[in-house]
Amino acid sequence: MKDLFTKVTMTIVFVSVPLLAFASGYRNFSDTTTATLANTTYQLNATDKPYHYLTVCAGPNNTGRIVIGGANVSSNLSAPNGIVLKADKCRVYGEDQTDWNGNLNRHYINSTVAGDIATYEYSVPVPTRLP
Repeated sequence: MKDLFTKVTMTIVFVSVPLLAFASGYRNFSDTTTATLANTTYQLNATDKPYHYLTVCAGPNNTGRIVIGGANVSSNLSAPNGIVLKADKCRVYGEDQTDWNGNLNRHYINSTVAGDIATYEYSVPVPTRLP
């Protein structure tokens, strides 16, 4: 009867790779988007910018209203399509954990007055090396 077992030679290679872990801390970034024209939609950031936590505020000196929403956001105050903010008011994304890990390129603003601004701050987890 033929031998049912075959000799197998195995080479094991160990590679040293630094491990990364997410620390409990976050790094914050901030920027501003200006509504150059009234009733026009502006993207907060056109590039792919993931975030863990996002705060969007209407500028303190705004004279109109900023509306925050998706790509179809509208500043028509009789039927706004988004969240309406008066001057110096903010909307936080992530505090209820339903919209964490979003992306800045999915948020848009629209303003009732040309020149009004929206400031935003977002945070990302800080990776740290494990010992």
